[in-house]
Amino acid sequence: MDWQDINRFLATVFGLGNISQAPGTIAAIGAGLAYYLFPVLSHPFIITVVFVTGVISCEIEGRRSGLKDDSTLVIDEIVGMWLTFMFIDEPSLAFIMLGFCLFRLFDIWKPLYIGTSQRLPGGIGVMLDDVLAAVPANLILQLLLYIL
Repeated sequence: MDWQDINRFLATVFGLGNISQAPGTIAAIGAGLAYYLFPVLSHPFIITVVFVTGVISCEIEGRRSGLKDDSTLVIDEIVGMWLTFMFIDEPSLAFIMLGFCLFRLFDIWKPLYIGTSQRLPGGIGVMLDDVLAAVPANLILQLLLYIL
């Protein structure tokens, strides 16, 4: 296994991006389950480390493959889901399912600034739209926790 194989392994989140017709959805579900088991994954330090790793990894993979945002690169979904739950101390399955739905809604719909962020070059363009999709999802969850 050479460094390019290791990089692809990271960008596809241990090969998770290779196993489905809907790799982003599968990765988001996996990230939600990982958060349920280990809520510390939504800590800003962990999210930052995975984000930086994702930017570098997706940049390298994009240059290698010639595809800017290959659908098998799902590290961005992991960051987006964990950011959706940052500063939220409610890791119930129902709340995680709601967070998943909100994140995927904004990630697929890509309103306003979310869609335009994909125009940024390389790995930052791959990663940033998921980060930006997580922001309104997180704010809605925060608001619901405040109201309830």
